[in-house]
Amino acid sequence: MTNLSKSEKLKQIQQVYKNSDNWIAYELCRVFEQVWQVAPDESALAISNKIMSKDISYFMFVFDLDTDKDYREQLKQVSNQPFRSRREWRQKLEELEGKQKQEAEEEEVKENLIHLLSSPSSDTDSQIRESLLEIVKACIC
Repeated sequence: MTNLSKSEKLKQIQQVYKNSDNWIAYELCRVFEQVWQVAPDESALAISNKIMSKDISYFMFVFDLDTDKDYREQLKQVSNQPFRSRREWRQKLEELEGKQKQEAEEEEVKENLIHLLSSPSSDTDSQIRESLLEIVKACIC
């Protein structure tokens, strides 16, 4: 039997929630994924506790740790640099565009998390609590 990493488990859980249209759980999985990209040693329970305590400043700090802006300027610099081959130049541009796409996804996850945590509905709170419990249990098992 293969021993799956927490990131692999999370990907599986996330796919299940995406397929079942459980928006809240899916978005929470995306938050876990983003946190683990920056802080891979953070436990699922610790992330869950930060979400339950609505510690938005923690998530803003985590999301901003690897933010790299000014892509246009970087793209301009890359296009002005001499490269040995067209392939090398294209690869560098694709790397920058990939980073830009990743940043956009991170921004979307951040906005969705703020929306979730600022919801005044107690029903939303209970759905968040329920989803977090399922996610943490699945990551631990």
